[in-house]
Amino acid sequence: MITFQVIFDPRRQLDSKLDRAIKDFPDVSRKAIQKIGDQAKFAAQELSPIGKTGKFSASWRYRTKRVGDGEYTLELTNVDPKAPLVLYPTRPHYIFPKNGKALRFVMGGEFVFRKHVLHPGTPGQNVFQLVAEDDALESVSAQIIEEELRLFSKSRL
Repeated sequence: MITFQVIFDPRRQLDSKLDRAIKDFPDVSRKAIQKIGDQAKFAAQELSPIGKTGKFSASWRYRTKRVGDGEYTLELTNVDPKAPLVLYPTRPHYIFPKNGKALRFVMGGEFVFRKHVLHPGTPGQNVFQLVAEDDALESVSAQIIEEELRLFSKSRL
């Protein structure tokens, strides 16, 4: 007598899928944090003060770093050498001419020449704080995470 037996254990199949899903989950986190990084960079550019050249706004960069199993950090930086002068408050300070004997600027519609001027300082524009408190970025981040998890569960489970 020949017998043929088929054993179907749905737990085994589910465990196998879950094992694969857990193994692939860090990839979902990486994709999500990169998309959130793109959005954070865009928010920083939009919230940056507008200068004459636009160099400061264009100097935003982000970097992601894996810190654990499926855990990533996002580091937002501005590579413009003058970034600290824009982002953080400055004290009153003297400005002296770099080339030549005097500073020249327009005041009251006329050119004025001075050997030095006392700059009153600036309050700083903490773009990092503005990005961190940006409700739109928080909402978009939640949408990105939900979408990545939806795609992940659809393709893996």
